[in-house]
Amino acid sequence: MCASYAAADWAAATPLPTVRVPPRMGAASLVHGLTALALVSEAAPVRPGDTVLVHAVAGGLGLWLAQVCKARGAVVLGTTSSAAKAAVARTHGADHVILRLYRDEGVDVGERVLELTAGRGVHAIFDGIGRDTFATNLKAIRAKGTIVVLGTVSGKLEPFDLEVLYEKSVKFVYPSAPKQGRDGDLDDGNGNGITAAIDRSPSAKKARTSGERRAGVAVPASSAAVHGW
Repeated sequence: MCASYAAADWAAATPLPTVRVPPRMGAASLVHGLTALALVSEAAPVRPGDTVLVHAVAGGLGLWLAQVCKARGAVVLGTTSSAAKAAVARTHGADHVILRLYRDEGVDVGERVLELTAGRGVHAIFDGIGRDTFATNLKAIRAKGTIVVLGTVSGKLEPFDLEVLYEKSVKFVYPSAPKQGRDGDLDDGNGNGITAAIDRSPSAKKARTSGERRAGVAVPASSAAVHGW
């Protein structure tokens, strides 16, 4: 027989507003949610009015980044590989989704980003792709913007001359999310912490009424299993 409860160190516990965020949803959201908050709070602080680019926006972390950035008042651009994934991203906060094939010469993501931003580029880029998006990021970032590398699924970055960042005075960071958030001071931009970010996310609002499971969020359906997107 399985136990109904498990004992946990209180220091490692995160309180949830039980009326709005069921325990299953909260548990499923912590890894992606805390990572997203660490990235947009410290690696590249996102503010109201900013425009950001999220690569692989339909992935588990990508959807969380879209939601948290949108909750902070940013315009969210994203890239993904199919129309179906683009539709999911839009329901989770992405304002514009660019269909991309990073190895296909017919798609110029950087040019599309410049078109959408009137030639200025984005304030921040959150990139889990790596090598295949490096040149695109340099084109799409605006002056004094920040490129955040959070993964290298297409391969490790090749060594590069730091002078490529000089022209636009670009900041380039490759953070460790656990170390970024180790002081326990992450918030959702309004001083309300991870639970508020979960509660106000588009997926959480939709899940409370529809019972859907998306974006790494487990919803309160009796037969639901905790899993990501």
